[in-house]
Amino acid sequence: MKFNIYKSKRIFFLLLTLVLSLPVLSETVIVDGIHYQIDQVVKEVSVKSKESKYSGAVIIPESIVYNSISYSVTSISDNAFKGCEDLTSITIPNSVISIGADAFSGCESLTSFTIPSSVVNIGGTAFNNCKGLKAVHISDLEAYFKINFTNYSSNPLRYAHHLFIDGQEIKELVVPNSVRKIGNYAFTDCLAFTSVIINHNVTSIGAYAFYGCTGLSKIELPHGVTSIGQNAFYGCSALQSVTLGDRVQSIGEQAFYGCSNLREVICRTKNLPTAASNTFGYAQENMYLYVPYTSLEYYRNTVPWNTFKTTSAIHNKFNLTVSSVGYATLYLDFDANIPSNVMVYVASEVDGQYLRMDEIQGVLPAYTAVIVMADQGTYTFTENYYPATPNENNLLRGSVYTMDIEAEKNMSYYVLSAPDGEVGMYLAQLREGKFQNNANKAYLIVENEILGINEQEVDTETAQLSRRLIFDFSNETPIEEVISENVVRNGQLFDLSGRRVQHVQKGIYIKNGKIVLM
Repeated sequence: MKFNIYKSKRIFFLLLTLVLSLPVLSETVIVDGIHYQIDQVVKEVSVKSKESKYSGAVIIPESIVYNSISYSVTSISDNAFKGCEDLTSITIPNSVISIGADAFSGCESLTSFTIPSSVVNIGGTAFNNCKGLKAVHISDLEAYFKINFTNYSSNPLRYAHHLFIDGQEIKELVVPNSVRKIGNYAFTDCLAFTSVIINHNVTSIGAYAFYGCTGLSKIELPHGVTSIGQNAFYGCSALQSVTLGDRVQSIGEQAFYGCSNLREVICRTKNLPTAASNTFGYAQENMYLYVPYTSLEYYRNTVPWNTFKTTSAIHNKFNLTVSSVGYATLYLDFDANIPSNVMVYVASEVDGQYLRMDEIQGVLPAYTAVIVMADQGTYTFTENYYPATPNENNLLRGSVYTMDIEAEKNMSYYVLSAPDGEVGMYLAQLREGKFQNNANKAYLIVENEILGINEQEVDTETAQLSRRLIFDFSNETPIEEVISENVVRNGQLFDLSGRRVQHVQKGIYIKNGKIVLM
């Protein structure tokens, strides 16, 4: 076949014309001295580097206008400000989602850095060698926990050491209830922290999360935490005591390496967590380990737990104070012996306005919410080392830690109260669909259908506040004792609805956990 060079040239020029006529989807523009990479498809731009380097104070706007089109500034590109040694301050808008790798590497004149609440990702070594940093500023702590720090030098705290929220330095960190995990490198080298309170919803603590936090002296991990990443608390040299919750399954390498003053480790889980031989930094010979009694021998025979100076059983106890109304609620994370002269009940059924109560005797199973009835005073619940069988038919719920309970649709929530001396379970006061349940306390949850509440009544505050459930102990054991009036003082007896009797008459009562006849 003969090659037609003229026809080929025409096709080439047609294709070239077509390509040149297409719009440029990505190009670099300069606005007010800042270089941007434009994405014309999504109408977004990214701040990029320039040959002459940025210096002085740089203010990045939320958007720019180019060729009469507005573009949102959503990212800072890799190497954008790398090596800008004369950059003294940077203002980043709340539209920026990501900061690229090495974005501010070598910016030695930066003294503070503000992370917008919109940022969710910071690339590798973004702040490497920013040795002049003295402070990191944020405005939203919950948003901060959503940031993915790629590595050690991604977090400006590595050099700044001090974290501020709305201008106030954070020294006592309280992890918000909405947070479910503490990410890798979250608080690396934050020297100002003196305490950390981690909420019950947190399930994992990432690698290097609190690396080098030398001001921490005590760490208590709640029962929700199941994993602790490598080097999570590496170099926390002031740390003296660590408590691990009862659900911890794995602890990473060197998680507590370099904690030179660590003397006490309390591990509440009965199933041994997996841990490396260097998890505690080979210094266990100076540490005391406390574990559940039933797992004592397992710990004593498993690396690295068998290298501690001594391993002893945890002796849990809880002091419950019962007020003059004669009632309290309780929720414990260990099996407990019920003290004498104390009655403990689960709630099994709602019948109209009555809440049927079933007594638990001997041992209170762990994670069982109960109503406690006793004379005014303080009672000690000590740990029973052999697991008790929980009562599955229980409408009560509880929490080991103080927490916000989010109300579910078509459910009603009740708490123990005694307005005007009328003891019972009263509707919880909801604020923004939540109410606060205190540590080791119980509450009641019932379906609205069982209560006979329709949707119109749910929205009526007056109808809600008027509802009260009265304790019904009629399901109790038969009469065990006959007593006379002269052995009873007013206030020592309760009627079968759980109300303290002030004026004793003939009838059936509850006294010291027994059904008695007067």
